[in-house]
Amino acid sequence: MDLKKYRRVEIFNSLAEGMRKKGFCKTAEQMQLKLEKLNQDYRKCKDNNNKRGATPKYMPFFKELEILFSIRPTFEVIEGGVATAAVEFVQIPIVNISDEAGKTRDVINTVDVICTYIYVLQMRTIKVAHIRYMGEFNNILVLDLEHKSALFKTVMTELTQNQVKVLKNLMEDQRQWERGMLEQEREFQKQQNESLLTTLQKCLENIHSNAPYKILHITCPISQSDQFTKTDKICTTVTKKVMNIRKTCPLILQMEIAKYKRM
Repeated sequence: MDLKKYRRVEIFNSLAEGMRKKGFCKTAEQMQLKLEKLNQDYRKCKDNNNKRGATPKYMPFFKELEILFSIRPTFEVIEGGVATAAVEFVQIPIVNISDEAGKTRDVINTVDVICTYIYVLQMRTIKVAHIRYMGEFNNILVLDLEHKSALFKTVMTELTQNQVKVLKNLMEDQRQWERGMLEQEREFQKQQNESLLTTLQKCLENIHSNAPYKILHITCPISQSDQFTKTDKICTTVTKKVMNIRKTCPLILQMEIAKYKRM
């Protein structure tokens, strides 16, 4: 508790009014002086108890002063003056053994009023702070969830786009590879066709050069003119078929070559 906060006249005036209702006529200045005196005694006792190895010392109303001076409440100012609350007084009986009994009783009443006033304000402040804290905490949770949701959507969108790009690249690579393989296959088929045509032409040339001798040797009754005529017909027929075979597949070409080789 900071005494500077209680040097304001309004607070001590309100405490003086509470004391007046209880039948004690004390001014605000007197209450301030008594409170400062109690504060000095409390500080001395507490400093002595905090020293290592020192014998603990106690004073009357030490616990009440501990509550009074060690807590820093937050006061809420209302329009028209200082906020007031219902005050519950707790009377602590003491034995008056000297002329200072009246002063001691006044000090007790002052401490009771201040402690009760501080306690009520402290409870009210704690309640308001708790409600405010829960509201701010809920707002933070909502903002955090919204941020995480937006971040998750962004990450999933980027991941999907990256996957689509990767799939497109893979498909394009696959198409390029297929085109290359088709080109290689066409080139290979072209080379095979050219090789087969070359072989067929050589075979036909051999057939044309050796046909008269074979026909004369095999078919003796046939005349020489008939033999040449038959050979020319065979060569003409083979040449036409070769021209047609160039437009067909290699399998048919191989079958034709095998057929004429057996002739």
